Amino acid sequence: MSAPGEVARRALEAEDRFEFRLAGGRGFILDFEQGRDVINLVGLGLTPWDLLPSIAGSDLVLSFEGGDVVLRGAAGVHLGPEDFRW
Repeated sequence: MSAPGEVARRALEAEDRFEFRLAGGRGFILDFEQGRDVINLVGLGLTPWDLLPSIAGSDLVLSFEGGDVVLRGAAGVHLGPEDFRW
């Protein structure tokens, strides 16, 4: 189990599923591959409108109440509904 604020990475057959919790802090996803990986928000009570995306250098930052998740090197990625599980 991950410490609060960390991103837990779990392999699913041909894709990765990145899970995070509303425990505060900052999590990092180092190898997000659009079309292959998924950011899992199931059970957190978040909606797409709760995430505030921003760019920090070459990273995409998804901020939400209580923390944020940094997708390293993903500043040019345009996330869509298929990249999340709500």
